[in-house]
Amino acid sequence: MNAERQQQTIIVIEDDATLNKLLCAQLRASGYNAVSARCWADAQSLLRTVEPVLALLDIRLPDAHGLDKVAELAEICPVIVLTAHASIDQAVTAIKHGAADYLTKPVSPSELDLIIQRTLAAHSMRRDYEYLRRQANLTVGKELVGKSAATLWAPFFPRHVLLETGDAVRGLALTLVVCALASVLAIRAALRVDPADAIGG
Repeated sequence: MNAERQQQTIIVIEDDATLNKLLCAQLRASGYNAVSARCWADAQSLLRTVEPVLALLDIRLPDAHGLDKVAELAEICPVIVLTAHASIDQAVTAIKHGAADYLTKPVSPSELDLIIQRTLAAHSMRRDYEYLRRQANLTVGKELVGKSAATLWAPFFPRHVLLETGDAVRGLALTLVVCALASVLAIRAALRVDPADAIGG
């Protein structure tokens, strides 16, 4: 069992008791720590005590409409919306509100596990990218002119790209994104230099 998954909590917000238990059992069998709520009020109580890495949210809850809660929940963790009545309009609305994915029940264990892995990987990469972007905004300026992207970002690669990502493919993808971002920032910094400084005057 993956030790990292044991430390990752997924909250299941589903009003159907049988399906709720089934989803939690599937998640635990895959190595995750699963907690459940059968209404939005219960979910809110749980969210005061746990920090989930992902939420499975049913659209139809007894005390709320799931689509109305996606944006709020997405501020805490990635959200995968579940529904027994799929429609293109619902899917578009869910994604617009910030859902990471939209699935029709029932979902097979293998499909659910794959989608969760994909969602968590994408969220982690986005978080790493945002960290590097913030660091770039803090350091960009005239002192960056003349520095190559490799020189500028070398201090960040070992810790953030190679160690935290762990996965070689994900690390390579993030490296490419960072190099592109560094090049853009270096150009932006160069364009802000006083023309007189640039010609030595």
